[in-house]
Amino acid sequence: MAYNKTTWETGDTITAELLNNMEDGIEANDQNIGALASLNTSEKGSLVGAVNEVDAHADSANANVGTLSNLTTSEKGSLVGAVNEVDSAVAEISENIGIIEGTQGGAITPSSTENQKAITGGIGETITITTPSQYNYAVYSVSPLTAYFVTTRIGKNENYPYYAYFTNNSDVIIDRQIPYRPDISSSVVATTLVNSPVGATKLYVVYNASNGYAGTVNEVVTTPLQDQITHLRNGVCYVNGSVETSGNGTDASPYKTIQEGINDGAETVVVTAGTYAPFSVSGRTHPLRVTLPDMPTYGESVPDLPKITIESNGNTGIVIQSCTDVYLSDIHVRDIVGHSFNLKLIENLECVRCIASGNTTENESETYCGFYLRNINGVFRDCLAYDCDLDGFNIHGYGNTQFINCSAHDCRDDGISHHDACTGIIIGGEYYNCDKGGISTPTSGAAITVMGAYSHDNIKAGLHVSGASKAYVSNCIMEHNGTYDINIKTGAEVIGWNNVFSTSYVDGDSSFVEHGDIVRLTDQIYPRNVWSGEYVQGYRINWSTGARFAASGGAYVDYYDISAYDKIIYSRLWSDASSATYGMAFYDANKVYISGENVLLNADNYTWKDSVIDVPEGAVYARFTWGSELVSVDFHIYDYTQYSNSIMARLEALEV
Repeated sequence: MAYNKTTWETGDTITAELLNNMEDGIEANDQNIGALASLNTSEKGSLVGAVNEVDAHADSANANVGTLSNLTTSEKGSLVGAVNEVDSAVAEISENIGIIEGTQGGAITPSSTENQKAITGGIGETITITTPSQYNYAVYSVSPLTAYFVTTRIGKNENYPYYAYFTNNSDVIIDRQIPYRPDISSSVVATTLVNSPVGATKLYVVYNASNGYAGTVNEVVTTPLQDQITHLRNGVCYVNGSVETSGNGTDASPYKTIQEGINDGAETVVVTAGTYAPFSVSGRTHPLRVTLPDMPTYGESVPDLPKITIESNGNTGIVIQSCTDVYLSDIHVRDIVGHSFNLKLIENLECVRCIASGNTTENESETYCGFYLRNINGVFRDCLAYDCDLDGFNIHGYGNTQFINCSAHDCRDDGISHHDACTGIIIGGEYYNCDKGGISTPTSGAAITVMGAYSHDNIKAGLHVSGASKAYVSNCIMEHNGTYDINIKTGAEVIGWNNVFSTSYVDGDSSFVEHGDIVRLTDQIYPRNVWSGEYVQGYRINWSTGARFAASGGAYVDYYDISAYDKIIYSRLWSDASSATYGMAFYDANKVYISGENVLLNADNYTWKDSVIDVPEGAVYARFTWGSELVSVDFHIYDYTQYSNSIMARLEALEV
């Protein structure tokens, strides 16, 4: 019981208990005075400063309490809500400071490494060391609450579910990061940003060493707090290759290289037009956009838009893999030894106005593409590939891709090719001057839909489909291709609508079914098309009289109904320009001769000769003739009635 009397008077008494308490207090006070007396001058000064600071805070708090006491109940409630909101925001910023706006510093040297050993275990457990032949691990000394870039080869083995383990000095696991990848077909090298938790002193990094790869760890070098908060607010960093020294990624102080912008962690990397070194990114789980500043919305007319140009003396272009959401625009990768765009395992990819050109190889056993895509879901708009070592656009694995108004030309293989189990949609675009096909699905059951594309002047085929693949083709023009405009082989299936082409080949294991305004008539070589294969042998038709005459080895189609058509393309493949009787005769409804057309063959050896013939007024039937020696002859009948003027103009141009 404390004694609280403040004024003593004569006759007052004090109990023994209170007197003892007073003596205890005096003794304690003497001890404190002795302790203070032992402080040096600097320590006494610090103590006095601290006391004064506490007094000042106390005075301020008392004043504020007086002010707060005057608040209404509603105002007090609003104040409490604001305080809670600030607390929440501060906590969120604290959690993110370690993982944003970091740049990759120098590599940390591991304190120890173990070959053919790996780490497993749950949080709160002591690490368990296993002995798989394909894994190694390294141990790094780390600081708590610090961010690190960990580069390691990740596999899909669920027996090793994590590749980074933070522990204390007793090897008790505090946290596990970088999970295994069940979605990949083989191990991949990925760089992941990790954060050491409170109490962590060690980092165990497991890596798949089947290809001799060793893991690396780089501590993150962070920018000042104010810059971090700025980036956190808008998710943007800036790159300008013309600056003398690299800054902190703000608009006023941009990075110098795109790779710094990638490592920054911001969702959008705004790059000033210019020439840069290639960049790479792997294992990113949040979105990435690499684009020019002040980009217009898609669809606006922007002539001569500048480019982000990527050049390198090395063997790689842009490499992006194992990412969730990527957007690239206005990037031109040129003169690379390797794939210009090497893009793999991306869940959602969009490329707009990107160009690949001039990639080469230094080894004849290796070939490279403009856009090499594997296991991709993505959309490509207005992209271009030319002068490529292999294909312009090469798509493998699984996933669905869309190519809208893209083009490829002068590639040393195909303009665009789909393989394996992928599916693709090609809308518009031009594919030409390629050493093989313009548009191709050469192997393994890929499926494509092609609409409104123009494939021409390729050395082999305009459209090549083979190997159990399937193609749906509509409103396309395939012309002036070296071997065939459409080439269908080895179990492939093609369904077409309203296409314009001159030559095609379908082998016995494949099928080609056509629909729409275009009706095609062929001889016995292609019995699965509209023409049933019926014809008369041993005769020919004189085009100038309409009469039949005996001719050994000759053949003709007898009175074919052409009443629905106003034009006919007559196409033949041979090397004789002198046969005046190889032509077409027209008849009325009573099969009375009206007129005929003399169609000369081509003097050039085994090249196609196309003639556009007007159906005369009143004609209902036509008779076509050829020689039996023309085993590659191919006739076409087209109905142009519902075609637009632009298509008509292109077909009229075929007339010789």
